[in-house]
Amino acid sequence: MWQLRYYVLATIEVKDHHTGENLANEIKCIVEDFGISNTPVSGITTDNAANMVTMTTHLEWPHIRCFAHTLQLSVKAGLKIKEISSAAAAARKLVGHFKRSSLASNELKSRQRQLDLPQHTPLQDVPTRWNATYIMFERLIEQRLAIFAVLHNNIITSPSDARILELPDQVWKVIEDLVPVLKSLQVATTTISGTSFPTLSMVYPIVIGLLKNHLNVQGEDSTVLVKFKEAVTKDLSSRFPKSDHDLATHHAVLTCALDPRYKSLKFMTDEQRNLVKSNIEKFDTQTEQVPVEPPVAVKSENTDNAESNKAEVNAVSFLLGDLVDLTGEEVDAEKSPVQESVLSSTKTKVDSAEESVLPDDKNSASTSTLEVKQERASEPPSPSKKESLPLLPLLEPDNDEDD
Repeated sequence: MWQLRYYVLATIEVKDHHTGENLANEIKCIVEDFGISNTPVSGITTDNAANMVTMTTHLEWPHIRCFAHTLQLSVKAGLKIKEISSAAAAARKLVGHFKRSSLASNELKSRQRQLDLPQHTPLQDVPTRWNATYIMFERLIEQRLAIFAVLHNNIITSPSDARILELPDQVWKVIEDLVPVLKSLQVATTTISGTSFPTLSMVYPIVIGLLKNHLNVQGEDSTVLVKFKEAVTKDLSSRFPKSDHDLATHHAVLTCALDPRYKSLKFMTDEQRNLVKSNIEKFDTQTEQVPVEPPVAVKSENTDNAESNKAEVNAVSFLLGDLVDLTGEEVDAEKSPVQESVLSSTKTKVDSAEESVLPDDKNSASTSTLEVKQERASEPPSPSKKESLPLLPLLEPDNDEDD
């Protein structure tokens, strides 16, 4: 069986200014130390910070921007809506009260036992933590009755403090409306951040699944929810290739076409599918064939593989719906209005995670880590003679973002 492998070559402190050129020089030193300077590099993944983009330019390696980070930038665009940012600020203040007051915190635990609620502590969102606002909102909804009981206990909370801390009905409405949509975005982030399976082929199916199944505006949506969906959709759609040519030569699309789950490319038009097929055939004929040994049978080191695979399938089904071919059968589908916003050249998102396992959306300021991934259970293979097909950046906004 094939088994995904990746190796950390170095974790170092970058003492100089973190300019793109300096970071590129540090990575060049690492690959030179390992004697792999002339080894073909199929891609380098970074976040969307300007210095990271500049670094890849100096390295002259195909650049694939981190889709999870990209998705968080789009989510932030929606969270900036006035009604939502105000609701988040009020929720943040409420959670902060329970973090600061041991009296209120202990009373909350007592009320949780009385109401048979999970013994969970309210969590406060952090700007640099992915999906933190969703987790804060979801936890508040879960503990709403217990929180209400604490705020209305005059022995624990003074009436004046209760008036300040208690969330108005309209704020609760905003929170309740947003949680289902934010959950889909959290599932997407968690899925695409997987380390036990390749994820590049999932990018476009997840994007289309989010737009079609979770970010599409429904007639019963509140005004605030409509604004959020539209803001996230607009921002997310703007970050992907618009022309058929650019789309059909993108590595995320090519890998998607080679993935048995998505090979029917149901989110694309017939013309776009034909272009992708043509590019794959062209790549195959232009690439020097190198003998490849068959995969060796190995015993999995991860006893949780079955559960992990099941969770992955469940997450994919939740996000993509009928866009994924888990049966392996090819099914043609008509182009939906959602595809117009992402794929056409003419027109313009798992349950709550604990705070301790939330991924941080910024790389450490003092370290630079180089990882080499491999899909063989044996030792790293000798340098391949294959040349990488030129990659289009996953994201090419007008201005690079670093938050």
